[in-house]
Amino acid sequence: MTISVTPLESGTSAFHVVLYASNHTRIWSKYISEALSEKTDLVAGNYYLLVESSNRASGQYAVGVDSAVCAHSWSAWKVTKAATVFKAGTKQRACSLCGLTQKKTISNLKPVIKLSKTKLTVRVGRSSSAVKLTKYAKGDYIKSVTANNKKIVTAKKSGKYGIKITGKKSGMTTVTVKLASGKSAKFKVTVKR
Repeated sequence: MTISVTPLESGTSAFHVVLYASNHTRIWSKYISEALSEKTDLVAGNYYLLVESSNRASGQYAVGVDSAVCAHSWSAWKVTKAATVFKAGTKQRACSLCGLTQKKTISNLKPVIKLSKTKLTVRVGRSSSAVKLTKYAKGDYIKSVTANNKKIVTAKKSGKYGIKITGKKSGMTTVTVKLASGKSAKFKVTVKR
């Protein structure tokens, strides 16, 4: 970029030019006695120039910084909308020099499933809610609970993350838990008298 400073009033013997970044960090300065036009390795951005007369005389100056591509000093990414198993999310960062913002899409979460137990024992005529969904992606929930042998147990969901098993007659069967995302897991149930 090129920085240019030109006195608009006569009688100013010398002046000090200081360039600050938008975060108030002093990044360039020079003492000059005439109009300044100097190329620098700085990129264009949100800068501001301070021009001071060496003899503290009041003066007016024409100040300019030409445009160029900003090299960008990016902040860390910040999640603006969390992703779920069904919907993508977004994150954003900003350049501290020029204020430009960038947005990126966060992919949908992969479905996962984990149950609190892989085996359960209940008695005939008794119910148990010991098996629960303990690991799942954000936004997911139990869609269905199905017993392979419905003569041995009644299996149903209890809320979004719970399971209720009721023993009907002695025997063993497998219960399948299916999430809304399609992910599934199984556990074995033994019913005793």
